[in-house]
Parts: sequence; structure tokens; C-alpha cells
Amino acid sequence: MTQGQLTGPTHPSPDHKSRSSRPTNYAARPRICRIYPLESRPFEAMTPAKRRCPPEAWAPGLPVLERNGEPADAQTATILGQHRQAMIDDVPAKARLAAALDFTEAALAGEGLATCEPSPTTLLAALEIADRSTIAPRPNWSIVTNRETTRAMLADLDCPVRLVATGYGFVSAFADER
Repeated sequence: MTQGQLTGPTHPSPDHKSRSSRPTNYAARPRICRIYPLESRPFEAMTPAKRRCPPEAWAPGLPVLERNGEPADAQTATILGQHRQAMIDDVPAKARLAAALDFTEAALAGEGLATCEPSPTTLLAALEIADRSTIAPRPNWSIVTNRETTRAMLADLDCPVRLVATGYGFVSAFADER
């Protein structure tokens, strides 16, 4: 592999394989599976260690997936572009769903994930409300973090921020810092 190139598997994730390790739903796989293992989020580097592929999936001699951070072939670039555009197009619907769930917390990229874990009944009701809504209210969002240094920095900028522990409502990329 030359510098700036990423090689890897061109098959769906290991979750969609038969006992013979052959893809089972290859023709009908969702768009996100068609671009796997490339990173679907723009400005986020594709890091093999973050993928669930076995180490041999990244061996030399496999097809080149990326060159200098860009998809190596036109078809993958098109599918990746469609996926990223769909993520943008979905923002209003996701905002309406967040509002219906009264979910108003976010985490900084790379620090962790703010999670909302409604019951199935609550989620179905919120989906129905979001589907009927045309405008999402603009709630007062706040940042959650488990790092005191991040909390202090954001508080100094008058950003609504709350220090939390890793667990329900927050999945952290770092150990809790107090």
C-alpha cells in the first residue's frame, strides 16, 4: 500500500455473512453497507482499527478503497455522496423526532455520544408525532461531556454544558474526568 492509499475488503460487514463467509444479502444491501468500510461522515478519516473487519482484511494486495482520503472508484464515490446527502436531507425529520422525544443534548464529535433511549412504545409515538409535524421547534440544546476540561472551556464561552458520567444517556470515548 502506498502512502495516501487505503486498501481493504469490498464486502459487507461481518454481520451479514453466511457460514461460508460469503455475503448473504449483497444485491439488496443498504447504502451504508455498499460503502463499508469507508467513513460515511465527511471530514472523518477512515481508520481500519475502528472497523469490525479482521486484521487480514487490510492486507496488501486487496482493492484500493481510498486515495488521499477520497474514494478510489467513481461508483463508490457516487454512493458515498448519495449517502452523505441523505444524511443532510434527513436533518429536519431527525430534528422533529428529537423534539417529540424532548431530546436536547449533544456531545462533541470524538468525545462521545449523547444517547436517547426511549421505550419502543415511546419511540413509536414520537415517530408518529414527528411524521405529522412539519416544523420542528428550536429547543435549547446543551452539550454533555464527561471531561471537566471540556466543560470548563465551554462554560467560559457561555455554552450550555453539563458534566456527566459515562453510562445511561452518554457513551464516552474517554474515561470520566472530574
